[in-house]
Order: sequence, then C-alpha cells, then structure tokens
Amino acid sequence: MAAVRARLKVEFVSNLSSPGMALEDMPLSSTDRCQWRCPAEGCGHQWPARLQLRTRTVKPSGCPECWKRRNRAPGPGESLADLNPALTRQFRRNLSRPERGPDTLCPQSHDLCEWECAQGHFWPATLANRTNGRGCPDCTGHARSPFECNVAILVEPASGLSVELDHRLRLPGRGQDRFDLYLPGLDPGLLIDLDPEWTHSRQ
Repeated sequence: MAAVRARLKVEFVSNLSSPGMALEDMPLSSTDRCQWRCPAEGCGHQWPARLQLRTRTVKPSGCPECWKRRNRAPGPGESLADLNPALTRQFRRNLSRPERGPDTLCPQSHDLCEWECAQGHFWPATLANRTNGRGCPDCTGHARSPFECNVAILVEPASGLSVELDHRLRLPGRGQDRFDLYLPGLDPGLLIDLDPEWTHSRQ
C-alpha cells in the first residue's frame, strides 16, 4: 500500500471529482477521477483516470502516451528483430496480438508473447520483461543464472552446436561436479564453468 501511494504521489496533480482533496485523504479504492502527470523522462503527459484504476492489482492503468509509444509499430531499425536477434530467435508467437511478430514489435512492447529457451522450455512473458533481462523461469529456477542462459543463447547459434545447461559429471576420485555449460557436439565434449570462484567449492 505504501509503495503504491509513493508511486502515485509523484504522478498526482489534482482530484477532479472532489477538488482540493489530497491523494493521502482518499482510499485506494476511490472512484474519484483525478488528473495525473507522467514522470517519465521526455513525456510529462497529463491524463484523467479514476484512482481505483490506477491502484488495482491486475493491470493497473498508466500513462496512455507511454503505452502508445511502447506498443506502436516500430520505425526502420527499431524492431525487436533489428535490435535483439538473440531474443528474436526465442520468440514463438504473440499472445496479445497474433498478427504482430518480431519485425513489427518494439523491444519495450507490453504484448504478452510465448518464448522457447535453448533447453526447449516454453513460457509466456511480456516483451518488455524479456528485453529487460527476465529469462526462462525453468532454467533460472534450477541453479541456472540469467547470465548462463544468455551465454548459452549466444554460443548455440555462433557454434552451430547444442548447449546443455547445468551439466552433472562424476570424475574419477571426486564427487559429482556441476558445470554451467556442456557442448556434447565436440570430441571430446567441452565443459565450461563460467563462475567457479563464486558458486563452486575449491578442491
């Protein structure tokens, strides 16, 4: 509640339904129409909206001009396909607007899309979340960091080889070791530890 009020306090201009009433004097469920100002750099757009629409837990409303800018058709060189080929390779379909694909989506679009990671996991996420670094929940939830997943995304198309994340191997005279990446297509297979000093015990 406090975080919501702090966020809206920056945007609140005035109460249109009850002039003179301050934001802190209204319950978050209020139906009063208020005037808001977008704090985003380069925007500053003002618009009216009911307080309850700004505070609801599911899809709270925001600046309509920013929404239009993020979800507009991209210009030359502005699409996801142009700016992030690695992420484009994981794109499978647009769940919000099926007719829009990587060539016609801006990287910060709020469209909900389906993705497939290098390990074959499918999951839904907004394009903006993916662009801002959110990866596969199955991979990152099983001792696989976003950094490791991103490296695998880059290595696979560059090498033409499949990449296995979080590979387990028992070497003679040792317990079971875990390696961040494994490329079985090489002879012998290549094992890669990206951060041994931080996540693996020294033996």
